[in-house]
Amino acid sequence: MARIGYCITGAAGSLRDAARSAAVALDHLEEEQDIIGRPVLRRLAQVAGATDEVVVADLQTLGALLAEVEANVSMVLIGRAAIRVLDGPVVIRDLVDDGPLQMLRLAARLARESDRQRLREDVDNAEEAGHFRKGRPRSVNERAIFKLRAQGLGATAIGEKLGIARGTVYRYLVRLDQT
Repeated sequence: MARIGYCITGAAGSLRDAARSAAVALDHLEEEQDIIGRPVLRRLAQVAGATDEVVVADLQTLGALLAEVEANVSMVLIGRAAIRVLDGPVVIRDLVDDGPLQMLRLAARLARESDRQRLREDVDNAEEAGHFRKGRPRSVNERAIFKLRAQGLGATAIGEKLGIARGTVYRYLVRLDQT
């Protein structure tokens, strides 16, 4: 059985200290930059076998968001390795269909739903207060298009003068012709 330590660059000392205090001997230590995707952890998940343990100082090492932690735990468990979390008496092994991993997935889903609901409420409040408009603000001055057209300019000249596309000018001119 191999115990592979995994940490973010700069936290190797704290992982070694935590492992020493928990009486866990690390056979190998893997470090990586705190980047999205955690490629070193993905590689560890592929090479770790059923008798191996991936040792981390805390769950935050596996991801910044609960959903990311859940995805990374699932990835390691698919390879049948165990995860030992030194910040607490947690060893996660063979929990693919078991309760604790299901609870982690449920908590991640609830956190995502809560974030979506909070964002929706914030947008609704901003709309009510008049601070938020749906869509991109208009960058075309209709009156200027109609004035320039009345002066006898064509669509290309109007577009160049106002800094907009000729097709946009035609769209507004069609509205003028319909009224």
